Amino acid sequence: MAKIHIPVSEETLKIRRLEKERQELQIVIKGLTRSNLRQQILNDEIQGEDLIDIMYAFPIYEVGKLYKEGDLFHYHQVLYEVIQEHTSQEDWIPSENPALYKVKTPEGIIAEWVQPLGSHDAYQTDDVVKHKDKKWISVIDDNVWEPGVYGWEIYTG
Repeated sequence: MAKIHIPVSEETLKIRRLEKERQELQIVIKGLTRSNLRQQILNDEIQGEDLIDIMYAFPIYEVGKLYKEGDLFHYHQVLYEVIQEHTSQEDWIPSENPALYKVKTPEGIIAEWVQPLGSHDAYQTDDVVKHKDKKWISVIDDNVWEPGVYGWEIYTG
């Protein structure tokens, strides 16, 4: 069977090249941006709601991972700084271990809802989020549902 050759315009080729360059540049920028953001956060140059906007640029907390002093991660809508090198353990929950982790996210700021990827970053009972111009509170543990669908109530607090 003969292959059909469909001519591609110069404009289409240019768009493809630009798209590839944009993707490559995004990879570089992401690495540089995370590094710059990390330093600005550690120096307390970024605070308040700005931290909420960039929190998800950092990885999710993992059990069994070697954390070094100055590492940043997020856990249950809170950004943490590692203040002592260690390998994380299941019973060393960031929110309950100020000897290992420093909270960088100010209290009282409510983060936008983000679709959990699995049980490791699912919302827990009493987690509060913003979604579609409303505040929601999770009424179940391991909640991966979108607010308004299941497991959430409108938050009035």
